[in-house]
Amino acid sequence: MDLSLKEMHKLKDNIEEEWAPKMKSLAERSGLRFKRKGPKPHYPPLALNDPNYNREQKAFAFNLNYTTKYTFISFVPKLLLEQFQKTTNFYFLLVVIITLIPSISPVSPMTTLPGLLFVLALAALREAYEDLNRYKEDTKVNNKLIKVVESSTGQKFEKKSSRLRVGDLVYISNNNPVLCVD
Repeated sequence: MDLSLKEMHKLKDNIEEEWAPKMKSLAERSGLRFKRKGPKPHYPPLALNDPNYNREQKAFAFNLNYTTKYTFISFVPKLLLEQFQKTTNFYFLLVVIITLIPSISPVSPMTTLPGLLFVLALAALREAYEDLNRYKEDTKVNNKLIKVVESSTGQKFEKKSSRLRVGDLVYISNNNPVLCVD
């Protein structure tokens, strides 16, 4: 169903005029109360399909999707923190530390250290592989082409989903998913 911009505005106004009072009276009759706790949040003003105005607001997030856990710099510290939160890895770390003290330990640290390093290396490889797959999926989602309608001309053009901004009018066709990021 292709609607012009005027038809879309008319449909929106019709829904607001016709259905909003009905829903409010239904909620009142059923005893539901919709009260917001605390002060109303302040949202910056936005303009539909006016990217320059919305860009000036600087309060809106970009539409980039990142689900990766690690960066190049944070990989080793986060991995070690995550691995040593596991009881078995922490136990083996303590055993390695105790074997480093020659007056206490009858065995060489070389008997326990390789086992711990092997487990940590396998965990690091698994985490790196999973994070690389997350990065690839993020790239696919961020580079997906989305149809956008230019409000002044009504023309449709394609834009990468990562380039979408607040206020862009997105053209949604039947059976196509809508991509959005929280």
